[in-house]
Formats: sequence, structure tokens, C-alpha cells
Amino acid sequence: MLLSDANQTRLKLSQKQFKRLLALVQYAMAQQDIRYYLNGLLLVVKGNEICVVATDGHRLAFAKETLEEQLPSIEVILPRKTVLELSRQLHDVDDPLEIALTPTQAQFRFGSIEFVSKLIDGKFPDYERVIPKTHDKLVKLSRQTLLQSLLRVKILTNEKTPGVRLVFSAGSLKIVRQQHRTRRSPGRNRDRLHPRSNRYRLQRELPARRPQQRQQR
Repeated sequence: MLLSDANQTRLKLSQKQFKRLLALVQYAMAQQDIRYYLNGLLLVVKGNEICVVATDGHRLAFAKETLEEQLPSIEVILPRKTVLELSRQLHDVDDPLEIALTPTQAQFRFGSIEFVSKLIDGKFPDYERVIPKTHDKLVKLSRQTLLQSLLRVKILTNEKTPGVRLVFSAGSLKIVRQQHRTRRSPGRNRDRLHPRSNRYRLQRELPARRPQQRQQR
């Protein structure tokens, strides 16, 4: 059970709502980062809104949902394992989910499950400074069309350079990924691009070992 605390903040929403919030941002959580406060998800309750934020230092995801009541402000960081377990246990239904938050613990009650978790003690980055307040360029397009285009361009990406370039022009958007080719150097460096031939050359240059003769007593 959750430890008694006079500073508890309690809220209620549907399992479907909270599960959707987690799904929208959890991909951006860090994994085993030395900045331990990034290895989780920021949960913010402010007035009649609940916000969730995740970042790994390179990307940031933000989502929010409106509540039915006004609540006191509180910010907590849920551990990564807690977020993943809640995503697995929650169902896409309108059944109620009760959340109780304290500065050190979080409690989730839904169905026959009571889930209690410790919180990450740390200062989450100021995400509001990262999100632009004004946008001088606004583009509207089909989500499905964009997704299909990104999947086609993804074929040319790799782990070292996974990014693509977006080129905007009047009435069109181009998604470009230029694949860099490795230039082969002439001469002796050519073997470095061919592990098999390099290994064969080394085997030929190594001196052969003579079998050791047993000493006769």
C-alpha cells in the first residue's frame, strides 16, 4: 500500500486515456543513461491537465490530457520499468484508473491490480524551454502518406546515420536520404576492405609451425 502522506495528489482517468499517453511518449525515454533522471518519464499534474514528457537528450516527446477536476500541481519521474509494466498491464478500455502521487511514490489502481512504484529522485530538464512557443512555418499533410514515405526512405538508413533530410518547397515536400559510398584506396589498403582476402594473405605470411618431436627417454 502507498505510504500515508498529507501531500498526496489523487486523480482519476480511464485506462484507455493513460495507456494512450504512455504510448505517445515512452519511445523517447533514455536507456541506461548516466543522467539517471532521463531513464524514465516525467508526469506532471497542473490544474485540470495531466502531461507526460520523455527525452533521451536527442529527441523529446510530449503529450497531455484534460482532467475533469482542478488539482494541485505536482511533478514526478516514473522509472522506465514502471512505465513499460503499466503499458503492458493497462487495457484499452474506459474502465477507471486511480493514481495517487507523493514526492517519493506513485500508486496505480485499476481492476484487481494495485501497482506501487518508487520515483526517480532528480531534476528533469525544462522541457517548456525546448518546445517553441511560436511557429513561423506550419505544414499540414496526411499522416499516412508521411508514414509510408518515411518507411520507403528508411531502407537507405543505417545505425550510424539514421536521419533523413526534409526539403520543403511550394506545394511539395521531399524526403531525402543520400547513401554515402566508401571510397577504396589503391595499393595495400585495398585488402582492408576485404576481410577474407586479408585473412588469407596473413595466413600465407605467417611461418609454418613444425610439429614438436617427442623426446625419447
